[in-house]
Amino acid sequence: MKQWIILALAFVLVQCGPTYTYRAHKNDFAQEVAQLAKQDQTFSQRDYLLFVGSSSIRLWDDMESDMKPYNTVKRGYGGAHYYDLIHHTQTLITPHKNARAILCFVANDIEHPWGDPKPKITPQKVLRLAQKFSDQVEKLHPNIPLYFIEITPSPSRWTLWPEISQANDLIQSWAEKTPNRFFIPTRQAVFGADGLPQNHLFIEDGLHLSRAGYQVWAEQIKAGLKGRND
Repeated sequence: MKQWIILALAFVLVQCGPTYTYRAHKNDFAQEVAQLAKQDQTFSQRDYLLFVGSSSIRLWDDMESDMKPYNTVKRGYGGAHYYDLIHHTQTLITPHKNARAILCFVANDIEHPWGDPKPKITPQKVLRLAQKFSDQVEKLHPNIPLYFIEITPSPSRWTLWPEISQANDLIQSWAEKTPNRFFIPTRQAVFGADGLPQNHLFIEDGLHLSRAGYQVWAEQIKAGLKGRND
């Protein structure tokens, strides 16, 4: 009887877990991730920062120069959500046992789906998905620190900032209590004197960072790393 109870509980836990809940997104961005995986077939670099996440990572063309003196490798794909990233963690992270740290930026889970004014994913669910990703990284490379870069306040998603801000706060609070997990705040550097995102830090779509935006980002990220991954 006890074995049946344990099996039943295990079944329930699996069904309630993020991987099962978001199984419909298992193949989202599979082609993009496969292209990134090809870059790792002959990868042998050591002592670098691995950046994973959405298009803000993928589009950071000057990452190498902006992040000096750190060596960097980027594995971002446009449109990434945590709920699809958790299906690609093994592919993206496994080859990088020689990274000195992993930095993650995923900004799309809270958004307006097809004009619906309600957020697609709640801040609490974003936290649980980030924790799932963290657990996966822990199993693959337990000694590599993982940094979560704050979801940027942007003009195009300003109406969603209360929910996005809450997700940031939840991840930060959890990271501060979790060994080898860190949070890099960026919002104060993005805000202007009026308390709004500074337009010049973004390109015309009001979502992705401009050249100036990436320079600000780099400064904040290096400040977050200082003393931990010098």
